[in-house]
Amino acid sequence: GTTSANKDFLMVDFGLSKSIVVPSDSTYADPKHKWANDLWNKPPQFSNQNKQQKKVLQGHLRKERPTAEFRGTSMYASLRVHQSKDYSRRDDMWSLLYVFCDLVSGGLPWMSHAATRDREACRKLKELIHGEVANSDVEETKGTEKNGSSDNVKPTKQIDQIEQLLMGDEHHVTKYNREVAIKKGVEKLPSVSPPLALSR
Repeated sequence: GTTSANKDFLMVDFGLSKSIVVPSDSTYADPKHKWANDLWNKPPQFSNQNKQQKKVLQGHLRKERPTAEFRGTSMYASLRVHQSKDYSRRDDMWSLLYVFCDLVSGGLPWMSHAATRDREACRKLKELIHGEVANSDVEETKGTEKNGSSDNVKPTKQIDQIEQLLMGDEHHVTKYNREVAIKKGVEKLPSVSPPLALSR
């Protein structure tokens, strides 16, 4: 804890972490992005402050890799991580947002897919919610239920559906169960629970 009265033990796992700042002479350094913060925490091997090491210790942001393997969990990984893009601080912020939304609402839109380890389904849902793909799947489903066919349905424009992050676990689970029932050809489809009011 932060006080003598607080006896809670807090532990942070940095097993998959890496430094975003590297010395300027490193092969990983991005010469276009100099680290302007003078309070950069220097690695132990660079603790001595002589002139030569000060030059080496000029920090640069780590160069972005063209692609990167998936790291983390499908439940909280950012969309960029699903898309095999290099990780950065922005991905940590998205993961933190997912955690907060999960804690507040009780679940995330892709929670059932994450439980079945369907990483591809998680990626597609995140792309839809972030507005990176046209919302054609949703419109096609509506057209199919109403007219029996979706041949004439046109993809809608790219609009994010970020409010889905706060719709709650009951809504997401029942919606997932309904989608599974539709794929199996079940005649009597289960109902979908209404989203939480805080998502409005």
